[in-house]
Amino acid sequence: MLLPSAFHPHADCIAKHLPHLRPSQVKGLALWVGATILARSRCHNAVLGALQSLGLGWHTPCQYLREWLRDGTDRAAPCRVPRDVQACFAPLLRWVLAWWQGPDLTLAVDPTAKGEALVALVVSVVYRGLTIPVAWRIKTGGQAEPWMPDFCDLLDRLDPAVPPEMTVRVLCDRGLQTPRLWAAIPTCATTGI
Repeated sequence: MLLPSAFHPHADCIAKHLPHLRPSQVKGLALWVGATILARSRCHNAVLGALQSLGLGWHTPCQYLREWLRDGTDRAAPCRVPRDVQACFAPLLRWVLAWWQGPDLTLAVDPTAKGEALVALVVSVVYRGLTIPVAWRIKTGGQAEPWMPDFCDLLDRLDPAVPPEMTVRVLCDRGLQTPRLWAAIPTCATTGI
């Protein structure tokens, strides 16, 4: 599937900030981002409607986007190279910091459950009352396993992207305030809240 010319700037920007991605990954991400912006929604059907308005039809983009979300061996045409999402975390934070103004950065550490099925452990940048997810880990819900090692690992993965002169504040729910998290924060942050 060809990338619409309107989405080429998105692909160029993604390739610049996430240079470790393969061309097919850049193309798929540019298609998702461009269509999401065009649709003003992250809803799958709205994204497909936006692509259809560009004359791309419905079924081909639907299958392409569905396949793009799957990992290597789960695709219709299996790929031996698994997608390493975690390799994107530090570059993603660097991308956010490239347009950041000011010496302070606030990160929010938050677990979000989808019923009993899944728990998303997310580290986000707080920006003008909104959050921009920059690191995450998806866990099976309803299991009694500690989250703290995962949050500490996510913060460690973001550490290389944070300039040493930047003051970082970490926000979390009271239930996450443990000595182990406070011990992990100084590697990535100078101030914990």
